[in-house]
Amino acid sequence: LIQQFLRDVAYYLEDDRMRAAVQKVVADAIGRAVADGHHDLVVIAHSLGSIVAYDTCSDFTASIRVRLLVTAGSPLGYPIVRRNLRGGTEGVDDRPVPAVLDPIPGTPGRDRVWWLNAFDVLDVVALVHPLASRFSDGGQRIRDERTFNPTSPHSVADYLSDPDVAGPIGDVLAHG
Repeated sequence: LIQQFLRDVAYYLEDDRMRAAVQKVVADAIGRAVADGHHDLVVIAHSLGSIVAYDTCSDFTASIRVRLLVTAGSPLGYPIVRRNLRGGTEGVDDRPVPAVLDPIPGTPGRDRVWWLNAFDVLDVVALVHPLASRFSDGGQRIRDERTFNPTSPHSVADYLSDPDVAGPIGDVLAHG
């Protein structure tokens, strides 16, 4: 299934040079942001980007705080994907919520959100959902939001325009 529908995911997970090259691009961008004085981050990732974001968050140091991780259309629910993520024992699909997630308190009327995972039930990339029960401490730290993406089940624009996804992002950005 991964090879047939998610070739880019399989390539990233199987090719160590490709994975290192992608991680270097992301780490360099984060390094530039930190050099500019930004230590509080909001990480928004779609599809394969959610795997890259998870790996990156697993590698972050204490000098960076991810105030919110948002994954949309994510293949992180697939056991084969989790077995190949950073932050755990290779070959075991049990993975923790990255320790670098450090949310701000929720605004009045809203809960504190660590990791927001958006999925459309018709999105084949996010077919294995929700994520909360699939990660250690996920029940307390991952909020799964089912969306209905009107233009396409895997549309990043549809995911991010859903009020239940956009609201927590706006709350965190307004706070900082």
